[in-house]
Amino acid sequence: LEILSQSKEPRAVQPHLGKCFEGLNTIKFEKDLKITQMISPEGERVDLTTPIDPESGPNKGNVEKWLLELEGLQWVSVRRQVELALQDYPKQKRIDWCIKWPAQAILAVSQIFWTQKTEEAIDAGGHQGLDKYVLDLNQGLTDIVMLVRGQLSKLQRKTLSALVVMDIHSRDTNVTMVTGLIEKCSDFQWQSQMRYYWGPAWKDGQAVKKGEGTVVARIVNARCLYGYEYLGNSMRLVVTPLTDRCYRTMISAIDLLY
Repeated sequence: LEILSQSKEPRAVQPHLGKCFEGLNTIKFEKDLKITQMISPEGERVDLTTPIDPESGPNKGNVEKWLLELEGLQWVSVRRQVELALQDYPKQKRIDWCIKWPAQAILAVSQIFWTQKTEEAIDAGGHQGLDKYVLDLNQGLTDIVMLVRGQLSKLQRKTLSALVVMDIHSRDTNVTMVTGLIEKCSDFQWQSQMRYYWGPAWKDGQAVKKGEGTVVARIVNARCLYGYEYLGNSMRLVVTPLTDRCYRTMISAIDLLY
């Protein structure tokens, strides 16, 4: 009601944005009232691909219209960051890359490359090839630990904290598969894990049209398109076997349209 009662003052929406969007706390208004950035509760800033003008045309005085525009641009902007981070990953050292991009893009792209390299290792040498890749994962964790000991901002430390949680789970998953003597990617030990890919969308989704490249989550025989809702730079809970069972149940339900 407060938003609607002050619809001619776009900045009046600021105190309520956290209730409208999961990871969005405030937005940046320029002097001309155009909206150019999303700001998370942790202070992370993500540029919008296109500024939103709440004072132009049909948006003027209609807060519901430019909030819907913000919702759509939120998805497009996060997808753009993920795509740019994906292209940038092979071009530099991981310890430099992982403090350059928004946390959500770092976690998504890191999981995409973990999936890719794990499958390459299995195809190349089964559990023995995967065992060699575990050494690379351990070295990657050591590099992140050394990075954390350096001079970093509070926001960068929060990003690395979430990244370490996911990296440890990835490493532990691979160690378990080595112990289980996995030989091919079609083995259930690997298929039952949450896997991320960059591939063509088989239907229209949030910020993506059918046939366009996007992040795809797969587990067992279920799949779903990544939603690109901005989540900010939040903490990650430790992934347990129960978490994996929840992933399998929920992704399967989404795939079956429940």
